[in-house]
Order: sequence, then C-alpha cells, then structure tokens
Amino acid sequence: IPIGLGAATAADDRMPVIFCGDAGLLMTVHALETAARYDAPVVIVAMNDGALGSEYQQLKLSQEYADVARIGTPDLAALADELGVEGHAVSAVDDLEAVGDALDADRGGPLLLECHVDPDVSHRAYYAMTDS
Repeated sequence: IPIGLGAATAADDRMPVIFCGDAGLLMTVHALETAARYDAPVVIVAMNDGALGSEYQQLKLSQEYADVARIGTPDLAALADELGVEGHAVSAVDDLEAVGDALDADRGGPLLLECHVDPDVSHRAYYAMTDS
C-alpha cells in the first residue's frame, strides 16, 4: 500500500489500483490513515480470505495443518471508514454494481474494496509447486 500511495503522488493522469491480501493490509493499516490525510486518489482492493493466504495454500498442499494460517480478520471496509477511507465490502458480483459510482474514474480520494474470497480456491501457481 505505501508503494501505491507513492504512485498516486506521481501519477497525474491515472488512478493507481493497489491489490493486497487481508493480512498484508493489516500489516500496513497505518497507510490507510495516510491515504485519507492526503486524500490520495487510489483504489485499494483487499482480498479477504480470512487467512495468511500464501501460507495457508502451501500448508494445505503439503497436507499440513493449514488452519494455523487462518486469522480473524476484522471488517476491513468498516476499518477503512474509521480511518477516513471510503470502504465497501464486496461478497458477490451484485455488490460491485452497488459501488459502481464510487469507482468512477473522476473520483478524488481513496477507496477500499474489501473483496471476500474463498480461501480454498487456489491459484494454479500453487499446484505447480506439487508437480515436481
């Protein structure tokens, strides 16, 4: 998130879109307050799988006790709102329609989309790790 905020200060004609996981957001949560304070024109997409995603996937594929990588994630959209960033929770495609106006390219300040995703859906890169 801090790198994306740097990009927002350098990009006059484009709005940076920052992707992070829920745990990654929590590790840099102070950056949300910075984004709000400077009214940074960024969209932050937080993929909330309720886990330390990479660790969860690797433990699951190794047939280890993957649940140790599950975390209690707070309501990130509400947390963003509390820190002055417009936050929206997205759990289904219909939720995106509800935030369509907020995603307008002419918007000014920061916006966070908390996208709830299934932790048991893996990217193909994790399966490649087991093919060797």
